[in-house]
Amino acid sequence: MLKFFKWFFAYILLLLIIGIIVGTFYFKYNLKPKIQPLVQKEISNKLQDSAVFSYEDLSINFLNKSANITNIKFSLVDKEKPEDTIARLTLDEISFQIGNSYFDFTSLDSLSIKYLNLKNPEAFLPMDTEKIRIKDSKEKTEKQIILFLKSINLNEGNIALYDKPNEKVGLLTTGIKIDCDSLLIDENFSLENFSPASFGASLFNVDYRLKDDFHRAKIELVNINFSKGGIGLKNAVFEPIYSKKRFAERKGVEKTYLKIKADSLTVSDWKWKELEGVFAEEITLVGGNLYAHKDKNYELPDDRFVPILTEELRKSDIPIYIKKVKVEDSFIGYEQLSKGKEKTGKLHFDNVEGEITNISNVKDSIKNTGNSLTIEASGNFYGKGKLETTMNYSLESSAFQIEGSLSEMEIAPINNFIQNIYPVKVKSGKTDKVEFDFSGDNIKSKGELRFYYSGLKLESEIKDEEGKLLDKAVTKVGNWVLAQNNPKSEEDEMEIGRFEHERDTRKSMFNFWAKSVVAGFKATFGIDEIEETKERMEDEDKNFWEKLGFGNDD
Repeated sequence: MLKFFKWFFAYILLLLIIGIIVGTFYFKYNLKPKIQPLVQKEISNKLQDSAVFSYEDLSINFLNKSANITNIKFSLVDKEKPEDTIARLTLDEISFQIGNSYFDFTSLDSLSIKYLNLKNPEAFLPMDTEKIRIKDSKEKTEKQIILFLKSINLNEGNIALYDKPNEKVGLLTTGIKIDCDSLLIDENFSLENFSPASFGASLFNVDYRLKDDFHRAKIELVNINFSKGGIGLKNAVFEPIYSKKRFAERKGVEKTYLKIKADSLTVSDWKWKELEGVFAEEITLVGGNLYAHKDKNYELPDDRFVPILTEELRKSDIPIYIKKVKVEDSFIGYEQLSKGKEKTGKLHFDNVEGEITNISNVKDSIKNTGNSLTIEASGNFYGKGKLETTMNYSLESSAFQIEGSLSEMEIAPINNFIQNIYPVKVKSGKTDKVEFDFSGDNIKSKGELRFYYSGLKLESEIKDEEGKLLDKAVTKVGNWVLAQNNPKSEEDEMEIGRFEHERDTRKSMFNFWAKSVVAGFKATFGIDEIEETKERMEDEDKNFWEKLGFGNDD
């Protein structure tokens, strides 16, 4: 991409130089018949495909050495497929002023441009710039002109980058504005020594239709300050282009319907010159909103394997080092539609705050900053109890360790999730505190959950074949299995839920975290025993009450 834009910029400059030289030596009012064929010939000599260049008018002010070119059009068409446009560019206007004296053109070593303004450029370009095929030139220039641009301004531009012409997928469209001050281009020009006095770009109304034909990303505004290595995003959205139902139908397998929004995102000290990697000091996300939905009516493919984040880091060919990611004032929501159910189980966290430190696969940085990626996060569970957690992931292996706690809250809000997934729901009860601590790798986890609660009562909405509620019996089973208080009294010891959980590698690491904690709750609640009772009720033909041993009148 960089190579293409350097090439494209060079031809804009070529147009300017030709305009000045021809205008200076010919002094003719109508310069178009002489300049346009020259530019057309030069471009055609450089490109393998068919190129067409035109403009409407060129005016020159010889006193202040300025020029103005209007209604510029350039198109590049595939010779083998004339119906395919490879690239297209239009500009309402190019204006510039030369800083050289007229005597400089007799032996031109350097060209100074006081200002270069591009008005309303609209470009249609391929993402793969190799599609623009440049002819190999055997001619070598004896010397290269040094170019100095005092001021560059591109305003109200629009760019469309495509993956395949005439298709909506793989299409990026954006408005663009560029400001650059004091740019020197000489024979040593490169990204490493590219250091104008100031260089900034703004993208607005960014819209990218991903190549998967399922998602799109939209950003209202992106501000990039190349001089300071800063990026700012406003109102960014990543979302599916289909409804939840249509998304699941088109996928045909269990797949997370994911929507992410952010009020703002800022990147500081971004090493933008290092194109071969991603290096930044800090990323801050404010007002994030993550919503995930899963439809369990669709099966997971057996051959799917989802690697964890640190595995992806280690395997990546791209060097990555991000010192810190901060999350402020955000929201996380999750919904699950269980197989055969009509209602979704829901859980959410609001006022989410957190930090992720030391995201790296660079050996030198790991040696200096340690081999642990750390996540520290907090949020209000169902807007009630405060959940706090610390996660440590090794950057050199798949090992991890997680610990956390949940503060005092009523238990009933979790019914929004469990009653549509498990055969019980909480009628009443209060959480005094939850503490969990578990460790593992990308395959299994093992740990403990300490659930301090009081006044717990369970009930169920399981129905028999006639549609009658069986609350009474299952409630008795649940409340018999699980004590109403934990610990039962001040003299009794705490019942600790000890668990081991094997990861389903077809699912994400986030699922693994949640399932591990749920395994701890199930071990504490005795839900496995209640589920076994439910299965026996469905498998046997005896009277339900007799199966539980209560009798018909209980």
